[in-house]
Amino acid sequence: MTDTRWIRDVATLRVGDHLCFLYETEEEHRVVLTPFLRRGLEQGEKVVYITETRAEETILGYLRDDGLEVEPYLARGQLTLRRADEVYLPDGCFDPERMIDLLRAETERALSEGCSALRATGEMTWVLRGAPGSERLVEYEGKLHKFLPGIQCLAMCQYDRRSCDAQMIMDMLSTHPLAVVGTRLHRNFCYIPTEEFLRDRARAAVCHWLKHLEDREQADAALRQAHDELSRRAERMEALSRRLLQVQEAERRFLANELLDEMGQVLAGLQYLLGGTEKLESAGDIDIRAERAQELARDLIRRMRRMAADLRPPLLDDFGLTPALTRLCERLRAEEGMQVDLQVSGLQGRLAEAVEIAVYRSIQEGLRNVVCHAGVTKATIRVWRDGDMLRIEVEDRGKGFDLTSVTRYTGLNAVRERMALVGGSLTVETAPGEGTRLMAAVPVQWAETGLATEIDAGSQDR
Repeated sequence: MTDTRWIRDVATLRVGDHLCFLYETEEEHRVVLTPFLRRGLEQGEKVVYITETRAEETILGYLRDDGLEVEPYLARGQLTLRRADEVYLPDGCFDPERMIDLLRAETERALSEGCSALRATGEMTWVLRGAPGSERLVEYEGKLHKFLPGIQCLAMCQYDRRSCDAQMIMDMLSTHPLAVVGTRLHRNFCYIPTEEFLRDRARAAVCHWLKHLEDREQADAALRQAHDELSRRAERMEALSRRLLQVQEAERRFLANELLDEMGQVLAGLQYLLGGTEKLESAGDIDIRAERAQELARDLIRRMRRMAADLRPPLLDDFGLTPALTRLCERLRAEEGMQVDLQVSGLQGRLAEAVEIAVYRSIQEGLRNVVCHAGVTKATIRVWRDGDMLRIEVEDRGKGFDLTSVTRYTGLNAVRERMALVGGSLTVETAPGEGTRLMAAVPVQWAETGLATEIDAGSQDR
């Protein structure tokens, strides 16, 4: 069964790559070589396969079984199979320089024939015969690694783990930056730069492994630090999620109470007025009840509009923060007799939606606190830009309260959570008899799509 990960990996190979393929079953050999060869052919590369222990028909069978017609590629010379003796040992002796020259010539020939590159792979078990020059295999692999990046060629050297001894496998891993083990491609941490390895293999290996130990320790420390940070963030997110659910439930309770208090009585009155009209005998009584029912209906509409505006003010969506705050202050003046001094500066365009909502809700909660608890009818709102921060203050000179005794005050907690969601913070200054000042700060985040309609100073001071 084909390893889909290797199929993805082979697609990442590029000209200049130098791979060591270590396999120990014929199935691993088939799974790796089939897509390696096929991709080269389909990309317009010239593919050269150098055989040693396998018949040419075996390799062609890999491609045919994969559904590829090999004859056209063979006919035009894009796919070539050659024997190891004629490539590596033409005169019975192995010479690394001669082999590099051969690869250079084959690459130039491939380009002259209209191919995009040369893709070469060879079975390396010929080295086990002990032919003259075989001891220079490591030298060849080092030279090949230096040669490939400067030419339109990539190469994969095949080593059968069933035949190679441990020292040979270690040498091959040390000289290839990429290793395919079984059917998996790896960035080879065993690779040692060619010059160091050829100068003194043992010393280079020791230095490499010591450096690897140090790098591994640093990587593990960084990983542990990242894991700890992710754990802390996960804990904060879990706590924030729980808090948001609590705030959400609190808002639902508030909405339910508002519906009951604000509209329940009005609807009950309407039901009473309309329910007994069939028993009235005089037209005057009917007219009086109808007029009163209309008044209650108008009152109900006003209350519904106010609640809708509290839940999601249209001005905030359509025009931005300043117009929405201006309308909020106007409503408080008309409905509660509250005089609010609104001061906005430094906002020339629309803020990011999340920031506008957080700031608006925070100010709305602060003003609700003034109306319900401060015992005064005046408040001041300041919103201004301070460098990269947007600062907000809601201040009154009312009753104040003992902040240490209201640690679970839902309104303040809601404001704090809203600020945290946009990277902001909340501070409250208050004491019994000394009024209250709610201060918040949030990083400035401008909207990504255009500027909002700018609001002139006159509209801000209405």
